[in-house]
Amino acid sequence: MIVSTMSNEEVAKGIISDFPIVSRKGLYVIKKLLHDLIKSKKFPFLKIYEYTSPSKNKWLYVIEIKSKKDHFVNCVNYHYTDKGFRAGYCMNDGNGGDKIAFFNGHFFSRYAERKNLSITDPIEKMKVYLLNNHYISFRTETDDDKCKIIGVVNEGMVFGKKISPDIAIFNTFIPVEMLNEEKSAIFKSMQSEFIRPL
Repeated sequence: MIVSTMSNEEVAKGIISDFPIVSRKGLYVIKKLLHDLIKSKKFPFLKIYEYTSPSKNKWLYVIEIKSKKDHFVNCVNYHYTDKGFRAGYCMNDGNGGDKIAFFNGHFFSRYAERKNLSITDPIEKMKVYLLNNHYISFRTETDDDKCKIIGVVNEGMVFGKKISPDIAIFNTFIPVEMLNEEKSAIFKSMQSEFIRPL
């Protein structure tokens, strides 16, 4: 079970360990949903589900079904650290390795503030964010020996830093309407590279 006293590396191991179980659960739900959706032709379908893993970790998984053959599940762990609320994505680096992207409570607060949402609960803020931003395109930039991460999601851009080769922390969100000219150009160029987090 993930607890607040764990290091980033320990939490990452817990997320990676749980991920296959949570992913299978989501795929099972998709299989059940497809039967009814194909009959009713109620596409697209988008819904968020809560799940507690056998190791007692809390997860959300977003299911999107666009058609019989176009569907996916996006699994996100959430937990509390000594600094507050945090979410963690498990992503594959394309070479068979797992990477973890953490989104801290400040990130979701900024999202709610900049989207003018009157939500106070961090889990509810995260749910709204995930339903609207379940695709991401990101890249790493090095500046003064610091590894920065820039990401593009449906509603804007996300910013963070790499804290180890396998772990990044995103801490803020800027909506499309608040992007300056330079960031707006980056947003447009990266939109075509959207990927689905694992």
